[in-house]
Amino acid sequence: MTGSLAHTRHSERGMTLIEVLTVVFIIALTSSLVVLTLPERSSEAERFTERFAQDVSRAHDRAILSGRVVGIGFARDRYRLQEWRQGEWHTVSGNSQSVPERVDIVFLNAPETEDDEQAHPDILFDPTGVNTPTEMLVRSRGERLSVTVQADGEVQIDAG
Repeated sequence: MTGSLAHTRHSERGMTLIEVLTVVFIIALTSSLVVLTLPERSSEAERFTERFAQDVSRAHDRAILSGRVVGIGFARDRYRLQEWRQGEWHTVSGNSQSVPERVDIVFLNAPETEDDEQAHPDILFDPTGVNTPTEMLVRSRGERLSVTVQADGEVQIDAG
């Protein structure tokens, strides 16, 4: 009995310093890998342009599927999806998006926008989904993004 009692006490001693350091090293290595794989937090301008690119795609698809002229019109602090019906522009309900306060948009090849619901949209898609390429500059807190809506509705975003 004394032999088995001594063996039991020997195995209950705890962990050695090497074992503790090995566990700490594995935890540190794992946490550093997690931190390195986290995505960078995007800026306000990047979040806006990504949402805008999705809305342009939605307008492009709507023009093709509905067989109507569809546009995106900007007015001060928002933009909206519009559709040409019965000889006038109609805002598609539920498709008005706000432009963040700190984001400034400058159209490089489009006329100035009017703050009128019936104003001509800045970006137009015909029923085939084709539009006139549009270039705009999105600025926020010193960051500048060049946004181009190409003729096929694709949106290209370049940091500039």
